[in-house]
Amino acid sequence: MKKIFIVIIFISSIVCQSKASLFLSGNDSILIDSPDENIGTIYTRDSATVTIANCQSVSIMAINSSKINITGGRVSKVTVDDDSILNITGGIVDSIDSISNMIINGGTVNLNNYSHLAGHATMLSGTLGGNLNMGVNGQFLIQGGNVSSNFFIGGNSHLILSGNNFSLGGIALDLGELDLDMLVDKGALTSYRYGDYFILEGDLNGTLADGNDININVRLASVYSFFNTMNVIIIPEPFSLCLLGFGSLITIKKIN
Repeated sequence: MKKIFIVIIFISSIVCQSKASLFLSGNDSILIDSPDENIGTIYTRDSATVTIANCQSVSIMAINSSKINITGGRVSKVTVDDDSILNITGGIVDSIDSISNMIINGGTVNLNNYSHLAGHATMLSGTLGGNLNMGVNGQFLIQGGNVSSNFFIGGNSHLILSGNNFSLGGIALDLGELDLDMLVDKGALTSYRYGDYFILEGDLNGTLADGNDININVRLASVYSFFNTMNVIIIPEPFSLCLLGFGSLITIKKIN
């Protein structure tokens, strides 16, 4: 099985012509660059690298420090876990399940209802739409790009926005974490029950650090009646210049 695997990767390292699922491990790498390709699923582990430059459709599952580069083509779903890294600089991505690290610096990410973020993510440019569920310890820093997503924020997750002139329900927002109690009292956030969850919901507007306007719907969800473990954080535009690494996201989380 191992010998067959090595042959497949060698043949496919420049342009993949196979319709079957592929398995990469170790330091294997593969470049998908064919406009007619409609591949099944690529499974990667142990520091393997996948680059998608052009294809009709492919699904990717990456674990164990794999690196996924999407520069073109269409990816139906990408899953990254175990310290893997997802870099999106082009192409179209329809669904993301990230429990690791992600950078969006171009391309179009159209998130379906099953897209999930429980790792660290940074968006510098590109287009982000659809619905994103943030849970566990997810942190998403948005500095630029065209963003029209709906954000469902639960667990210990934080949506971090870099820019200025942010408001929620017509109420101007200060820097730092949102004052949820004040926003509920002033009617900027709507409070209601949905199944087992308590929900706070509102529409947030502002200008990102790159000058693009942002207009998004945010819903904070808790199985309890308090919301001290998840929030939206506003940071000033100059400060965002030093936040180009994933680790620095942790430093701006406000400790209650």
